[in-house]
This record gives sequence, structure tokens and C-alpha cells, in this order.
Amino acid sequence: VLHRTFEAFAGVHVPTVVCNEIVSRAPAEERNVEFYNLSDMAVDLSGFHLTLTPLQPDLFTFPDGSWISPRDFLLLTEADLGFSLVARDEMVSLFLYDPDGKKVLDAVRLLEPSDLAAEVQAHARMPDGGAWSVTPTPTPGLANQVDFETRVVINEIHFNPRLADNQFKPLDDT
Repeated sequence: VLHRTFEAFAGVHVPTVVCNEIVSRAPAEERNVEFYNLSDMAVDLSGFHLTLTPLQPDLFTFPDGSWISPRDFLLLTEADLGFSLVARDEMVSLFLYDPDGKKVLDAVRLLEPSDLAAEVQAHARMPDGGAWSVTPTPTPGLANQVDFETRVVINEIHFNPRLADNQFKPLDDT
């Protein structure tokens, strides 16, 4: 998972909004992108831009009245966006720009290999606004839920009965 969040405006306190969940591996009517307001202030995204590539910074412009309450979510479906969220070249990329289209507020590049199972899954930050994970349980407009293994799991064993200093000798079966 590749990700980079940029400082909104250097030296000026601006509430931070990040891309929080992307459902790109699902039927078209279920694909969406969710934004999360990390701040304790409502944020107006009216006029901000979302795009798949920096070469076209105004692919989608947030309409007037696009407010996100403090610590809340804003959900946009593919139909809202007018473009597909399906991975291109095994990557999902999204860029959030300020209204002038000159400052990147959040940039996300997520690996989505074509050999993954075809079932619905989402890239989600866990906890909300945190590190990226993959989950089979999309939670559009709600707090993200990522299943973590809580049991002890042995995932690798290194075994070699012969030690370098020959302290022990392997059993001889003769």
C-alpha cells in the first residue's frame, strides 16, 4: 500500500480532510470513495477537486454545500463522481486538490493486484484517518472495520538440527 498525505497549507491551520475508504473492487453501483474530517471543525469542500491523475486536476469538483461535520464522513459514489474507481495497471490513485487546483491536500496510491479474489473489498484507513488496510467489509459512511488476527499465529519456522558449532549431533538411525 502506497500512500502520502500532504500538509494542507504550510504555516496556516486548516482542518484536515482525508480520503478514508475506497471501494473499487465491487459492482459499479457499490463502488465509492469516502472522505473523513479529522478535525473538530466542520469543513466545506465546495469547489475542491478530486481526480485520478494530476494531469487532469478538476475531473470532479465538489458541489456547493459539500460540508463534512467534525469527525464525520462524506461519501461519493461512482455515479456522483462521473468516473470509474476500478484499478488501472493494478493501482487505485486519487488526488484531492484545493479549489485553485494547485495544492494537493491528500494523495492516495493503493496497490490492487489483478490476481486478488474478485469479491467485494475495500481499502480503508484503520482507525479512521489512520493507516491503510484491505478489508472484505466495506463500511461506506460509517467507522471503518478491519478484521485483525487476534490469536497467536505461527507464520514461519526456521529449523536446522545441525548447529554451527556442532554442539549436538543429529540422531543416527543406524
